[in-house]
Amino acid sequence: MSNVRDIKNNPPADWPIERRLEYLDFSDRVVAGCRGVNALLEASYDEVVRVSRDALNVQNTQGVA
Repeated sequence: MSNVRDIKNNPPADWPIERRLEYLDFSDRVVAGCRGVNALLEASYDEVVRVSRDALNVQNTQGVA
């Protein structure tokens, strides 16, 4: 979850929004393999990735790099 937050708040300088969104897709695939183990942790992850994805999508539609 820390990496997902950083993708929104403190991404690598050379990662455009498209690359950051791809990373969120990758993290979703990783987490999918762990689902069913800890519902509270899954809910926390879901919220963090939702907030990050929403923010990046807004930036993407506004043309922010």
